[in-house]
Amino acid sequence: MSDLKFVEVPFPDMIPALERRQFDVAWATEPFISAALASGHRKILDPMVATHPRLTLAAYFGATDFIEQNPEVVAKFKRAMNRSLDYASAHEQETREAIKRNTEIPPEVVDKMPLPHWTSELNTASIRMLLQQCEKYGYFDEEIDVDAILGT
Repeated sequence: MSDLKFVEVPFPDMIPALERRQFDVAWATEPFISAALASGHRKILDPMVATHPRLTLAAYFGATDFIEQNPEVVAKFKRAMNRSLDYASAHEQETREAIKRNTEIPPEVVDKMPLPHWTSELNTASIRMLLQQCEKYGYFDEEIDVDAILGT
């Protein structure tokens, strides 16, 4: 594997770069995965699913001082975010329409692309596993307190 070379390319430029044979494989997210498939490329791996079922891909963090000094603001933000995630999960067609209105993704791509698994529940097992992998492969200079990060 010493002959592997990683190249950073913006998502919109990946399909043209693949077609020009600038590289052999690309890692992308939606809607670029659906666009690549529609262009005749094929998926060889879904690293998010292969990493951990229902992998938590994003979370919000706040400065400790702000959280301690503004508990009502934090509670309202958390409640609003959780409601939006649960709503999006329960209303797929409305969510697709919102994506069409608020992004430049072509409507035909939005109609076909798989949507993420939105949930208000953190998959703490997947977060722990990711942090363990980061420690194992040397991405951190010091030990990480997973319980402190997760608030457990």
